[in-house]
Amino acid sequence: MKSDVLPSFWDGYRSLEESIQRRAEKAHLLWAENLFRLTRNPAPD
Repeated sequence: MKSDVLPSFWDGYRSLEESIQRRAEKAHLLWAENLFRLTRNPAPD
């Protein structure tokens, strides 16, 4: 999945403390990994 963000998002992101940026990156990677798994192995009905 590709997503686009507004330039204002990056302005806000860069204003965050580095430790918060790393936490956000980790959360995004976990979300993307889970999304990949769900699309490859959808849950049975």
